[in-house]
Amino acid sequence: IAQIAEAAHVSKMTVFNYFPAKESMFFEFAVERLPDLGQAVRERPAGVPPVVALHRYVRAELERRAEWTGFHDGVAEFARVIFGSPTLIEGFGRMWRDLEQDLLAALTEAAGLPEPVDLAQRLRAVWAGQDAPRPGEVVIGLESVRLRIAVAQIAATLQQLTTLNQLRQSL
Repeated sequence: IAQIAEAAHVSKMTVFNYFPAKESMFFEFAVERLPDLGQAVRERPAGVPPVVALHRYVRAELERRAEWTGFHDGVAEFARVIFGSPTLIEGFGRMWRDLEQDLLAALTEAAGLPEPVDLAQRLRAVWAGQDAPRPGEVVIGLESVRLRIAVAQIAATLQQLTTLNQLRQSL
């Protein structure tokens, strides 16, 4: 914080006016550097299937060594700070889950399916006895299940590749 304040020619307290905690600086920096998979699906050219648009997007990001891929310069120091902080690890995990939910929404929309059900929220309601499924009720259709599994696989794969790239460059 002291180094950032010095470089910005402000006091440490001024830095905290913009960032309530050290971790929030990393999140602010990183959130704009995560892949926008949902946008790649939403903004794909007419006639291009969503999976093809995702493939093209990820491939282009890898080729340009986008920050989120872990292939760019400066990865080792950034990764060292992140993996040294449980708060940062948790925060980045949350950001990846948000990315996953956005991709699910984009693919659901592209498939013309109903808006995705928040399964965690639905389970909490069921367990609390507030929203028990009625006999024979289909809580989530087969196509929605398939989309959720595909999205989980895509997000997990990208997150693991990114982490492995960061680790590889940190050694």
